[in-house]
Amino acid sequence: MTARTALLMKTSRRFCSNCIKTKKPIGALCIAPAVIAGVFGKICAPEITIGNDAATASAMETMGACHKTAAVDEIVVDSENMIVTTPCYMLAQSISEFAPGIEKLVAKIMEMAGTKM
Repeated sequence: MTARTALLMKTSRRFCSNCIKTKKPIGALCIAPAVIAGVFGKICAPEITIGNDAATASAMETMGACHKTAAVDEIVVDSENMIVTTPCYMLAQSISEFAPGIEKLVAKIMEMAGTKM
C-alpha cells in the first residue's frame, strides 16, 4: 500500500466515522458500499447492497456487513446507521437503468437529513 492510499483510507474512515457519530446520512452507490463494509463492518454491521454479485456480497459479509440483495432500481436502507445503498453499475448497463435507484437514494438521504427536494 502506498502512503497516498493509506492517507486516503484514513481520511475516508475518519469522514465516514464522523457521519455515523453525528447521525448524518451516508449514500453509497455501485461498488462504494464495499468501502462502507470495510470501514464499519466490524463496528456496526451495516445493511448494504451491491446488487446480486455473490462473490462481492460474500467479501463484504466477511468484513462484517450484512448484504441485502437488491435490484438495480432499489435501495437498501440501514435506518439505524443512516446508510442508504444502491447497486448502479454493479447491475446496470446504462444510466437509464440505474437512474431510478439513484433518485430513490437521494430522496431517502434528503428525508433522513430533514430536507425536502
